[in-house]
Amino acid sequence: MDAIFSYLDNMFAHLPKTEEVKRAKSELGQMMEDKYNQLRAEGRSDNEAVGQVISEFGNLSELAAELGISNQYQQASSDDNFVTVSDAEAESFIEKNQKVCQIHRWWYYLGLVWGGDFRYFLFRLCGRSVQSRSFAGR
Repeated sequence: MDAIFSYLDNMFAHLPKTEEVKRAKSELGQMMEDKYNQLRAEGRSDNEAVGQVISEFGNLSELAAELGISNQYQQASSDDNFVTVSDAEAESFIEKNQKVCQIHRWWYYLGLVWGGDFRYFLFRLCGRSVQSRSFAGR
């Protein structure tokens, strides 16, 4: 039963804490609890009952109108600052970053082989400020 209430909290986490939303959350929580108790009375295991309740009541976008919070839900959904990228864009980003990581790794290993002076040179080359300290005495 705790899993259902945790799920319910997550469903409503991004919505404003208005009286309408609190009422809707309480109402949905009661409906979920009633359904859970009904399933348990029918002989379903705890996991089966929780799974079925979440699958039946788990989509707030479909329930918002019935609960009277469609405006709050739409407002909260439109406020989300998610960026949508295509599969090709995501694969391109990953590919570019993998190449950069390989280059950084290569420079790092050169620094290990050539010692502290090379690392000092790299920091200066990259425009990073390097405090005057000797790498040789590590």
